[in-house]
Amino acid sequence: CLNTISFYMRILRAVYNKAISDGLIREDHYPFRKVFTGVERTVKRAVTRDTVLRLLQLDLRRKPNLDLARDLFLFSMFTRGMAFVDVAHLLKTNILGDEIVYKRKKTGQRIRVRLLPSVREIIEKHRIEDEKVPFLFPVCYCPWTHKEISYESALRKYNKALKDLSGMLGLDKPLSSYVARHTWATQAKKQGVSLSVISEAMGHTSENTTRIYLASFSEDVVDNANEIVVSGFMRDITRN
Repeated sequence: CLNTISFYMRILRAVYNKAISDGLIREDHYPFRKVFTGVERTVKRAVTRDTVLRLLQLDLRRKPNLDLARDLFLFSMFTRGMAFVDVAHLLKTNILGDEIVYKRKKTGQRIRVRLLPSVREIIEKHRIEDEKVPFLFPVCYCPWTHKEISYESALRKYNKALKDLSGMLGLDKPLSSYVARHTWATQAKKQGVSLSVISEAMGHTSENTTRIYLASFSEDVVDNANEIVVSGFMRDITRN
C-alpha cells in the first residue's frame, strides 16, 4: 500500500539527507523528487450498527472459539477501540479497581479505560482462572495445553474466526482485528461525540495530529465518549 511505501521511503530519505549534509553525496543527485512520501487517506473499515447488533445476538454457545473471537471483538470496541495486540497481551494486573490501565504496544502510551458493565461481563466470562498465569484472556496462552502461543499465531487464529463469523452474518467484507477500532470511531462520530475528542480516529491524514488532539483531553472526557457509544449498543440489544 502507498502508506507503507511512503513510511519506508521517508526513512530512506532521512538517511540520504544526512549523507548529503555530511558531504558524502552531491545534493543535485536527489532521487526523491518524484517519490510519494505523503500519507494516503485510508479506506474506511467500519461495519454498520446493525452488523454489531447482529453479532451481539449470535448464539455461539456450541462454538467456543467463535464465541471468544466475537467477545474479544466487542471487548476491543467497548474499550475505545483497543488494538488487538494490546487485548492479547493484557495481564490480570492491568485491571486496577474499575479501570484497565495498560501501555500501548505500538507507542508505549499509557492508557486508562473505565470498566463498563459490558466489559466486565466479557472479562468474567473469559478470564483465565489459573492465578499463576499472568494473561487475562486465553489468547497468547492456552489453558488446556498450559503453553504460551505466539502473538502471530493468535492473530491468525483470531482473524480466521472473525472471517467465519463474517460468513455467518453474510458480510461482503470480512471482519478483521482492525474493524473494531474503525467501528468505534465511526459510531462515536454518529452519536454526536465531538470530533476533537475522537480525533476522527482513523480519518486523520496524520497520526501525529491524532496524538496531539487526544493528548489535550483528560481520560474522563474520552471515557464519557466511550460510555455513549457502548450504552447505545446496549439499549438497542435490550429493545430487540
